[in-house]
Amino acid sequence: LLVPFKTGLHDGKSAYSQVVEITVSNLARYRLYQNYPNPFNSSTNISFDLTVLDDSATNERIKLLIYDLNGRLVKTLYNSPVLEGSIDLVWDGTDQKGLNIPSGIYFYTLSTADYSETKRLLLLK
Repeated sequence: LLVPFKTGLHDGKSAYSQVVEITVSNLARYRLYQNYPNPFNSSTNISFDLTVLDDSATNERIKLLIYDLNGRLVKTLYNSPVLEGSIDLVWDGTDQKGLNIPSGIYFYTLSTADYSETKRLLLLK
């Protein structure tokens, strides 16, 4: 990787320095699975795995949110500190108020402060 820096010669030119090492630290590893069944009618299962790589990951929160096609939040299905293991959730096709939502395409997103993954699901009534 080349990084520009000023030469100090006051000529306005840039020189390049070679960077020997850049370390990117991930606190946890995530895996979001496709929901099943998909399409679904009354309920669907959504699962994800967490592997903690650094104990400081447990200071973060992980969320699984359901959105409609317009990007509006439909439901918060999971909101908890990062804990290692497999999480299995069931979504019954209702919104935050417990009301049934219409048939259509929806998205579910697993996210932390530095990670996000989204998958699509289809609700048929």
